[in-house]
Amino acid sequence: MNRECENVSLYFYGELDPSRAADFEKHLHSCVHCQKDLAFLRQMQQALVPSSAPQHVVQAALDARRRTGWWRRVLRPALATGLVVALGVFFFVSGPRMQRLSDDNTDLMAYISVEADDEYNNFAADFEAFENKF
Repeated sequence: MNRECENVSLYFYGELDPSRAADFEKHLHSCVHCQKDLAFLRQMQQALVPSSAPQHVVQAALDARRRTGWWRRVLRPALATGLVVALGVFFFVSGPRMQRLSDDNTDLMAYISVEADDEYNNFAADFEAFENKF
């Protein structure tokens, strides 16, 4: 096994440039390990394709997959991961500010509670005075 053996899956999916594909084909004639790996990939592909699927549909799907570069299949998840990390950093950085807001809300609720108690006590005193009159 040598460095060329790492290109089996790239060759199978048609993602090697023509010069590297030609070099790999030369290597493939002499490497039994790569021949077995390539045969295994072809068998797996046939096993995963439903037997009722027309061959031209299967071939069109495989060609479409080969036309989209590996960078597209890698770029989208990388961008999504970057977005998740950016949002995580944003929420981490804004966390202390949110804590200050919640502290302010606690003070506000304490103030409202004291004011409500005072109003209730004033109302209770007024109501008691009203009851005493009658």
